[in-house]
Amino acid sequence: MSETGRFSLARIFGQQRHSTPRRPGEALKTLGIVVPLTMLIWVYAEKAQSRPESVNGLKIAFSTGNGNFAATVEPDDSVTLSLEGPQGQLDQFKQAVAKSTKDGHLVLALPNAQAAASTKLQSIADAVKADPQFVNINVTVKASPPDLRVSVDPVITRKVTVAPPPKLQVTLQNVAFDPPQIDITGPLPMVNSQFGGDNPTIAVDGSGLNLGTTSGAKTMMVPLKVPQDSQLSLSRSQVKMTYEVGSTIQQGQIRTVYIDVRRPVGEDGRSKVIVRDGPVIHNIQVTGPSNVVNGLIGDTPLRSVKAVLSIVKEDVDAGELRRTVEVDLRDGVTLINDPPEVVFEVRSVNGDASR
Repeated sequence: MSETGRFSLARIFGQQRHSTPRRPGEALKTLGIVVPLTMLIWVYAEKAQSRPESVNGLKIAFSTGNGNFAATVEPDDSVTLSLEGPQGQLDQFKQAVAKSTKDGHLVLALPNAQAAASTKLQSIADAVKADPQFVNINVTVKASPPDLRVSVDPVITRKVTVAPPPKLQVTLQNVAFDPPQIDITGPLPMVNSQFGGDNPTIAVDGSGLNLGTTSGAKTMMVPLKVPQDSQLSLSRSQVKMTYEVGSTIQQGQIRTVYIDVRRPVGEDGRSKVIVRDGPVIHNIQVTGPSNVVNGLIGDTPLRSVKAVLSIVKEDVDAGELRRTVEVDLRDGVTLINDPPEVVFEVRSVNGDASR
């Protein structure tokens, strides 16, 4: 063994030049203590070394700590957190992220002073550093984008009317719900956006309805269609629905629809309307209750359908025009495609109508 090697061993085992030799068992015992200690030092040094890391595709939400207000982030886009710190602290940070994530969003606490109606740009890094979940974690945080627009709004509760499910393959008759209304609670702009208007409604989920052909009333508990935004909550998740199954829904083609020209008051006789392809529209595709659709289709329909072409004063002598007509459908019948358009011209009678 070289002199350097002997010196290293001597330093490890604490050997000094003396006349009393050490027994092999004592040397092994010392080695058993020193080597694990050295490895612990290496592991600690490795964990203490600062290194970069990132958390991608993270969405952010904010809590206000005040039940009367709620915070909304717009737009609800993903952010990237760039981190730097010791490995142990980085691991602790990511564990805190997982613990604080709800509905796919990292939920950060807004200071109580900001829990009032307002809209502001909020620094994501500052919010992370101030959040109790992260305040004691020694990690440098940068965010891209650096700021988010946060709107703090009052939380309101609004009554909405329960409605039948749309787009069933049958019609429903004598529908009743118990209760007929429920409460929707959430941030004011969000409630207004999804449940605004004079008579807001929420539909039930009709996927589990008994739509058999047996007659008579049916009663069952049906779930409500849950709003997409998790900040909106319902006072109950299902209601009792009583109903009867009516006609089945079918599609059909109305072969001929006559164009009904509607003029402004006092304009009759002063102009002439010329429709390029004639006064009718052919082959209109519709869908609706079978008993009604059957009366509109075929060679001898029970009821004729009109397409209303509305004329305004500015159309007279304005050249060739294109306009959508309103097909006069009733009793639950609707168009399958977009409303048809016609090309027409309105000519004044004094000299041009004869051309």
